[in-house]
Amino acid sequence: MYLQMDCEVCGIPRYQCDCTKEQLMKQSDRVAYHTYVKEGREAVVFKYSDGTWGCGYYETQGDDSVFIASEKYDGHSEEYAESAADNYCFRVKNFEENQTS
Repeated sequence: MYLQMDCEVCGIPRYQCDCTKEQLMKQSDRVAYHTYVKEGREAVVFKYSDGTWGCGYYETQGDDSVFIASEKYDGHSEEYAESAADNYCFRVKNFEENQTS
């Protein structure tokens, strides 16, 4: 499970981490290209320095925006990442950590 991994920024387990998505993106050498938001869910499409596309997934829980997961799509296009982001925001794509359904 992703939340059991250590944060790349602060080094503590992801489920105890308070790092912002901006800190995570800067540390992981990726650049945000698009942001999708719908009903408490947010997906950020980003491109890594090696040219690979990926997504970061977030969810509003209470008053906080909580990091849910990150995926890297080796061998796939920007459109593939955009589709994954769209599916997440429309609740077609879900993660175990999601509290919204």
